[in-house]
Amino acid sequence: MDKVLQGIKVLDFSRFLAAPYCGLLLATMGADVIKIEKPGGEEDRRIGPTAPSGEIISTPLTFALNRKGITLNLKSKAGKELLEKLVKHSDVVLHNFTPGSPEANILKYEALTQINPEIILTCVSGFGMTGPYSQKPCFDTVAQALSGGMSVSGLPGNIPTKSTMPYVDFGAGMFA
Repeated sequence: MDKVLQGIKVLDFSRFLAAPYCGLLLATMGADVIKIEKPGGEEDRRIGPTAPSGEIISTPLTFALNRKGITLNLKSKAGKELLEKLVKHSDVVLHNFTPGSPEANILKYEALTQINPEIILTCVSGFGMTGPYSQKPCFDTVAQALSGGMSVSGLPGNIPTKSTMPYVDFGAGMFA
């Protein structure tokens, strides 16, 4: 049986949780998702819960389900040339770089549409693409606190408590 996104090619530059979850969902729906990491791997490969042995259970590797993976140095000439070739033959670029960062500037919509006018760019950002906090990084814990979500969790009389389920990141990934 064909899947709904079969034939769609996605370049996934995401890391940490919200945007990788989006990539996982796209891959599960049949998209050909290529996870692109900087040489040496992304920082999120070295964080996460641990097994009883002390070994890190890498959430990003779990989220890599149904995806292909490559490394690409976006700051090198060869990396930029390969990026151009990949964008020419893709339908979607997904990332969650903070607006204004060097990587986000390389993956700007205006630059990508010069290569492929049909490209769809999906940017996941905790504070949006414009506004006073847009250039600040955001993680699920910060969003839970700022939204007031932590004030309604935990036990009466205790300090606000983060949900163990990163519902903000999962929600952002689903909507993306």
